[in-house]
Amino acid sequence: MTSSHSELSCVNSGWDNDIPVCEAEHQCAAPRAADNVIYPHVKENYSDGQFQEFKCEPGYTSDSGRIKCDNGQWEKPDCKRESGICNAPPDVEKGIIVPSSENIYRDEARETYTCHESYKMYGVDTITCNSGNWTDPPTCIVRDMCDKPKGENMKLIPDAEEYRTGYPVTYTCKYPFTAKPGREITCLNGRWSDEVDCTLVAGFCGPPPVEELSDVVGTSKQYYSHGEKVKFKCQAGYILDSGSEKTCWDGKWYHPIRCRLRSG
Repeated sequence: MTSSHSELSCVNSGWDNDIPVCEAEHQCAAPRAADNVIYPHVKENYSDGQFQEFKCEPGYTSDSGRIKCDNGQWEKPDCKRESGICNAPPDVEKGIIVPSSENIYRDEARETYTCHESYKMYGVDTITCNSGNWTDPPTCIVRDMCDKPKGENMKLIPDAEEYRTGYPVTYTCKYPFTAKPGREITCLNGRWSDEVDCTLVAGFCGPPPVEELSDVVGTSKQYYSHGEKVKFKCQAGYILDSGSEKTCWDGKWYHPIRCRLRSG
């Protein structure tokens, strides 16, 4: 109602006031989505003067936590960034950020970088959020050195912890392993031209599988030649229900060991 009165009286000269006018009350529809604002419970319509509570996304805060429907329009929610929060960590060319559980970077938050293969890091690998700003990130530069080749059962000639680019390395394999033809790799801009490849000579076996309730007699070796045998015994309270030896044959172990409970 837009008139100042809601009643009329009949007097000698007629009605004492104008006929009151009724108009639709101003209403607000459900509030629209806004940056960094969460509305936990929303209605379709709100009467003029009603409030709608809201929360802020992590890393943001509000002084009021609610907005008012005023003459058919919503007040603007006031979610603002918390003090000391940092933006996402800066990108580093040829580098990646080690995955972490952080999604809000508050004061003293840390992030760590690694460099792509063939690149090395210059500077400190970890940055810190300091009053809303990150400390200086590292840079990733092309490597001119290779780390020692990865591999087992090998002997390097020469043997070093690092090798300069263009430097060839010859390797041999420890018995009973053998190297593929060539046996030479070269450091090229921080990467090796090939992998060290030492494979077990055909016919050799690794340690024999120990079966339930049995143990190897004596000391087990790392490798066994074709035709070599290993003796087993049963654990206390059990006796053999099979032969006592396994045999390495063409790289595989044969003759399973079975133990059964001692009777009596």
